[in-house]
Amino acid sequence: EARAEANHITAALREWLAPEARAVVGLSGGLDSDVVARLLVQAIGKQRLKLFTVIQDGMEPCHLEQARDTAADLALPLAEINLMGFPERFIAAMRAADSTEAFMPQGLLDPARAKCSLRTPVLSTYQDRGYCVIGTSNRTEIETGFFLPLGDAIWHFGPIAHLYKSEVMAIARVIGTSEPVLRQPPSAGFWPGQEDLEDLSYWLLNAGPIGREREFTDEDVVD
Repeated sequence: EARAEANHITAALREWLAPEARAVVGLSGGLDSDVVARLLVQAIGKQRLKLFTVIQDGMEPCHLEQARDTAADLALPLAEINLMGFPERFIAAMRAADSTEAFMPQGLLDPARAKCSLRTPVLSTYQDRGYCVIGTSNRTEIETGFFLPLGDAIWHFGPIAHLYKSEVMAIARVIGTSEPVLRQPPSAGFWPGQEDLEDLSYWLLNAGPIGREREFTDEDVVD
């Protein structure tokens, strides 16, 4: 079933993308982007695919290593775009311009979301070069709202947007994704040790996405 779905997606990508079209994917070192990159190679070949990764503060070394390993396994170059320091400077500029919103450049959430937002100009710049932007969001993220609408949700095509995370995992196992990527807990990589499951747990405590910094007490967690 997983193999059949992988074949269905590659056939759809061939149909979606014109014969001369080029595609770009951002590798995070995680499962979703690995799967999307592998499906694209099967669909359109290596010559029409561009891979990049964004190096940011707090990035787990294993994520960068796994992004490099995926690119090497696909025999494709990897553009490593260093944006370290940009999120805090961006939020600091927002705070200086608008004191009413209590932006926190030294906080956790504002710089983390800026990390995701600052990938958008990377994708936009590649789009200006004629590339189709391929998304890596899965159905689990979309249905839970665990994404940034003007960040990782900006793409021309989303080949795994209809698949739950468990289904993406099943496809990964039949198309060559490495064991380190398969074993890695889902993470946006916003700070060291960050995991999606923990973040979603706090969303449940907050009864929705957390819009700004909030301290959770031990009583909150127990309840």
